[in-house]
Amino acid sequence: MGTVSNTISITGGSGTFDGAIGTLLLSENLALNPDPTAPVRGLPLISGSFQTFQTVPEPRNTTAIFSIGLIGVGFLLRRHRTST
Repeated sequence: MGTVSNTISITGGSGTFDGAIGTLLLSENLALNPDPTAPVRGLPLISGSFQTFQTVPEPRNTTAIFSIGLIGVGFLLRRHRTST
């Protein structure tokens, strides 16, 4: 019987995982065979967690400008209707 354990530290990242941080723990118990040509059998278990930080998107001005334009058109139409 053999045991393998390891700790994996996560720092940085790229793409969706930009700036990720965390720790993963690996543990595995192996059934060793005296025959060197026999396969090693075991079940690896990985546990842990990591965090990613989402960037806050900048607000867009499109909706505000469109709304102001609609209000302006509304005032012009109202003024046109009341003057006739």
